[in-house]
Amino acid sequence: MLVKKILSKIISFITSYPAFKKQLKGYKGVEYPDSKYVVIKMSNSKIHGRYFYTLIKFFSLSGYSIYFPDLNWTYFRKNFHNNPHSDYYQLIFKEKLLVFNDPPIKAQGIVNICSKKLSPDYFSSIHLKENTSINSFHIPMAMHPLFYHNNYWNEDLDLLAKRKKSIFMSGSFDPTVYSGIKNTPFKIESRLEVFEYLKNKKLLKNIDPEEDLNDILNKSSDFSCIILDSRKTPIPMQDLRQSINQFSFYLALPGVIMPLCHNIVEALSVGTIPIIHINYAKLMTPELIHMHDAIIYEDLDELEYCINLAYNIDEETLKSMQKNVINYYNLNLTPSAVIQNITTNSYDVLYLQAEHLSVEILEKNLSFKKIVNTLKIITIALVLNLII
Repeated sequence: MLVKKILSKIISFITSYPAFKKQLKGYKGVEYPDSKYVVIKMSNSKIHGRYFYTLIKFFSLSGYSIYFPDLNWTYFRKNFHNNPHSDYYQLIFKEKLLVFNDPPIKAQGIVNICSKKLSPDYFSSIHLKENTSINSFHIPMAMHPLFYHNNYWNEDLDLLAKRKKSIFMSGSFDPTVYSGIKNTPFKIESRLEVFEYLKNKKLLKNIDPEEDLNDILNKSSDFSCIILDSRKTPIPMQDLRQSINQFSFYLALPGVIMPLCHNIVEALSVGTIPIIHINYAKLMTPELIHMHDAIIYEDLDELEYCINLAYNIDEETLKSMQKNVINYYNLNLTPSAVIQNITTNSYDVLYLQAEHLSVEILEKNLSFKKIVNTLKIITIALVLNLII
């Protein structure tokens, strides 16, 4: 096993150089005339995976020329070559998002992003409620990266069109992938548990996976909860926002290892009101508010109540909540809104998702805090015994 691992590293080392030369052959990063400037210096960009791509893409969509002066073969080999998230890093090269040198000498008002400022410790400050004095910003969840790559994220839709007073959700329910969140500190039911609960309570509309997607959507009536397993009934990405736009409510279920999942942003972008667990709602930037821009539940029994609540919301309240959802998205989650927040506030720390690593850091910090609290209790007990 060790020999195989060493051999794999040697092969990766050898193949990385021609891959590096191939990526840079004819490469010329996009520099916008009269642009704004951002310089990114990161020792380890690979830890952020897809979220590094979306951050870069957001700057590009906001009219920034993005300079990344430290790229060389060593950096490429360690961060971009044979990376588990290499598909997303390939998009950076494919779109020529980065300029691999320093900005023009006369450039002014440069935004600097560095490893020291960009932290993967996304959840600790929220869960531990510590370091609240730090001037920081949690860069919000984004749509799936391919929405931005393919420009599906801002396609015009009729957000005022009549919607079904029903609940919709589309995503994978692969048990080998979506059960891991049960072993994390988030205290939230997995999407598999939610699905089984709703199924047993007969709250779900029966879906024939052989039926055409358009027939499923067109035949759907008010007061139904439709969950589509994307493995059985896939929706083309270019049609997903339009499909969600047909419904008043979206059941926002957690992702693989953390509550946050890209599909909630896709739903919010079309004004579809999320039905969401309270521990998920608190992770949004900013938090979602019950009966303002979301319907929030605390456990599965309350989820059943919230589903019936959704079906019985009067039209005036429903339209007001939909308007609030659209405002929430426009003010907080569009690429321009995110970048404006970053660039107009002098944040000391920017928290950027690193998914599994972010969860691991939280778990380590919680374990450390537990040890510290235990030691405090032991110390107090010893002091009291000495006094007595």
